[in-house]
Amino acid sequence: MLDGGLLKIIDVSNPAAPLLLSTTDGFASVAIAVSGTQAFLASPSSIPPPEGGLYVLDVSSATAPTMLGGAHGGQYPTADVAVAGSMAVLSGQGTGMQVMDVSTPSAPNLIGVLSGYGVQRVALAGHTAYGTVTVQGNPSHVDLVVVDLTVPTSPTVIGRVTLGADAKQLRVVGSLLYVAAGNGGLQIVDVSSPTSPRVIGAIGMPSTAYGVTAANGYAYVADLTSVQVVNVSTPSRPVIVGSLTATATAAAVTGSRLYVVNGSQLLTIDVTNPASPLLLSTTTVRADYVDMCGTLVCAGARALNHSDVGGGLYVLDLSVPTTPQMLSHVIVPGTIGGVAANSSMLYAADNAGMIDIVSLGP
Repeated sequence: MLDGGLLKIIDVSNPAAPLLLSTTDGFASVAIAVSGTQAFLASPSSIPPPEGGLYVLDVSSATAPTMLGGAHGGQYPTADVAVAGSMAVLSGQGTGMQVMDVSTPSAPNLIGVLSGYGVQRVALAGHTAYGTVTVQGNPSHVDLVVVDLTVPTSPTVIGRVTLGADAKQLRVVGSLLYVAAGNGGLQIVDVSSPTSPRVIGAIGMPSTAYGVTAANGYAYVADLTSVQVVNVSTPSRPVIVGSLTATATAAAVTGSRLYVVNGSQLLTIDVTNPASPLLLSTTTVRADYVDMCGTLVCAGARALNHSDVGGGLYVLDLSVPTTPQMLSHVIVPGTIGGVAANSSMLYAADNAGMIDIVSLGP
């Protein structure tokens, strides 16, 4: 989990009693993704020293995460990160979308750049990337661009669709892309035809949709004042079927467990009955972003400044939902803007212009 420039690993096997296992430099990252036993952190270049770029950390030992390598420098100002297999994509707004080869975590390599687009949020599935771009105007609006990475060295926009006024987070599940669209609520985009993406469903939220995750026919929306459970089994007609009042800005789901963060807490929620989500535990931890790292929960927190040791990456064990345990906390160079993970690796977008990669092995 990221917290004020730190990556923290937390054992949450007993959710009611999270245990901090380690605290490590998180390089002020702004986004994170995980793959295997590695975590990738993206750090911007706006916070001195100029250490922006991609960081790769080995988290195979939850109590002693170690830095494997990174692609550093002001040329990698990053705001978000997504990972699939040995490829990572970073958003850099003015620098467009960057494609990284992370097959060697100790030496991530920039292999392609999509320039000319101010990409903000990203998602990745196979060799297809998705990014949001703001189109200036009166009023301005946000478009989704579909990027073909079949040839990673030459990313190419092959599809585009207008989303609306805002897009806070993207999640891809199968042929559907879910958008937390701010005041626009939840939007569902059919990306089965990459060259012709279509918005096929939308539903408003009580407040502002900041985060979204989806699984098994349901989408879970973090909308600042509550968590909304949406039946998306018919994507063109999403229906809110349940809710839980709670401050919420990001969410991740695995099985019947939903994990929600709000900047100061991690909430563990049982969604076995989607109509009646049940709060199981609340853990005090600085976290703005969250993703699943296999059976672990990985969270990221923005640093208030370069000397703020509360930011970074946190890893928690929630195998016992009522007794979460802190496993580790890793500080990153910049301020984290997003995280992504898989069973063994954690990736973070770091506004020091980096992607940070952390291994999460046993």
